[in-house]
Amino acid sequence: MDVEADSECLNGTFWWNYPRGYIRIHFKHKTATYLSVCLKDSAGGSSFKLYDVTSGNKIAMPSVTPDSSKEVCTIVHHYETVILFEAPKMAYYVRLIAYRVQPIYHI
Repeated sequence: MDVEADSECLNGTFWWNYPRGYIRIHFKHKTATYLSVCLKDSAGGSSFKLYDVTSGNKIAMPSVTPDSSKEVCTIVHHYETVILFEAPKMAYYVRLIAYRVQPIYHI
């Protein structure tokens, strides 16, 4: 499943109810030419796999863990960042993924 984050939001939370398979989230910013996206787990377990797929390749990212203050951030991308979440085979009720878009205007 593909979803797009609102390009006017710099932060928010995605709710993924009864996660199965995968979800690919597309991040853009309304005015920035470059951006990075930082993620933090709000709820749902750490057995989900996380990839930066902006380039078309699956580049593994560190897992985000519940109840951690640490964020996991992508490298800087031009125009759009795409992150793939793969759900484990074990059923979960919900996955909450907090995100923060870091717009970059000049490199």
